[in-house]
Amino acid sequence: MSGRYSPVCSEAEWEEGGACSQAAELGAAQVAIHLDDLIMDDDESHDEDTPVEDVNKLETSSKTSRIACVLVLLFRVSHGACHSYGAIIEDPVPNHTLELLTGRECLNALLDYVERCKRPLGRAARILARVLSNALCLMSILKHRLALRLHNMSVSSKHPPAKCQQCKQIVRLSGKLLAQLTILAESSYGIGEISYQLLKGTSCIKQTLCLTLPYIVRTEKPLKKYFIDCNALNLLFELISESQEELQDCVVALSKLATNVHIKDPKSLEHRFKDHISVSYDPILDNLSAEEIVTFELDDSSTVRANKVFLCQNSEVFSAMLMGCFKESVESCVRIRNITKPALEYLLTLLHLGLNNAKSDVLIFPLADKLETNLEVLLLSDRYLFDKLKELLSSAILQFLLTPDSADKIYIWSLSEGMGFLCVESVAYIITGKMCDAERTRSFTSILNMEYKEQWLDDIKSMILRQLVK
Repeated sequence: MSGRYSPVCSEAEWEEGGACSQAAELGAAQVAIHLDDLIMDDDESHDEDTPVEDVNKLETSSKTSRIACVLVLLFRVSHGACHSYGAIIEDPVPNHTLELLTGRECLNALLDYVERCKRPLGRAARILARVLSNALCLMSILKHRLALRLHNMSVSSKHPPAKCQQCKQIVRLSGKLLAQLTILAESSYGIGEISYQLLKGTSCIKQTLCLTLPYIVRTEKPLKKYFIDCNALNLLFELISESQEELQDCVVALSKLATNVHIKDPKSLEHRFKDHISVSYDPILDNLSAEEIVTFELDDSSTVRANKVFLCQNSEVFSAMLMGCFKESVESCVRIRNITKPALEYLLTLLHLGLNNAKSDVLIFPLADKLETNLEVLLLSDRYLFDKLKELLSSAILQFLLTPDSADKIYIWSLSEGMGFLCVESVAYIITGKMCDAERTRSFTSILNMEYKEQWLDDIKSMILRQLVK
């Protein structure tokens, strides 16, 4: 097999009359039109049709004038170097001008200028738009990880975009430029080039593509091609497992990929309750006889008193324990193992509130003060066969207690003592839930530093694979 083999650009595709290339060219043209609409005309942009010799007339004594002169020259170079999308296949000769124009220093300098100047949508933005609309520039742009910077520019700004027109323009421009990269990466030409590099490229370019592609590839076919057929998914998890890249870059890439394959945030799907309140255990036992009261003794020798008749009426397990043939039925003090006092009191409170009733319709859910107590009662509801209560409590935990600060704790609890309860939900929330990149990375770090590292990575990979192959 030839080392230049491309798994996408086969002869059969070219016999179709270039329909895919035409569609990609049309899509690129549409985004280019949107970019032109976005980029406002300013004083600098009027120089676009000025004769070349007019450049020499610019005053070069000041720093601003020198920058303007450089931008004019770069603009004309970009116009000549990025003149034709259709010449991709016919022009195999290396274009050194294009290489310099798409170099790391040049591209980052243009973005620096866009971020710092008072008019972000001037000539520098036009240069970037031209470069990013040319498929010949795609691999160079990806190699320099420009997509990561554009993403950061699109989600963060120095000032609130609603209050600062300059920041609003930068956010919109970076979003449009990312959309242009998406069109190129999902075109037939882009799929062929990227697939070849993922299969035959150096380890450095493979790492870069694994981190970059989740930011720009969003549709099913290219995602399957890159991350399954070309092994990018396994490569991305190797980067995390072996700490070959900055963890936050890997985590954000995974989060983007999970969103692109339509993994849903479980918290956004839970709207069963309107609100929640805190409750405490307050049994009313004054009017009961001694035979109607049971005392539970726990592992730490603490005790909890409860209405024996009520428990037997509402639980088959307690009925068999307290009224059946077991020795507990004749004891006034019953010993229960593997349960804490706050958890037992909270469980009894929920039962007294009727939350195990199949017809119960709760709008405001009573929660315990501590996350650990709620999780322990979730286990107890399964242990004592309170199915309705388990369902309601699971929903309440997801809706109100699953947060950036608690998600990793819930996942660890699920694996250590939670019998797998809420495991899938906590994984999905950590990779797709609404939180900042730093919070997501902190959750990853917390889990990766424990003995569940391999299980954690396998759970995420399995979830993404299920979405990719379905």
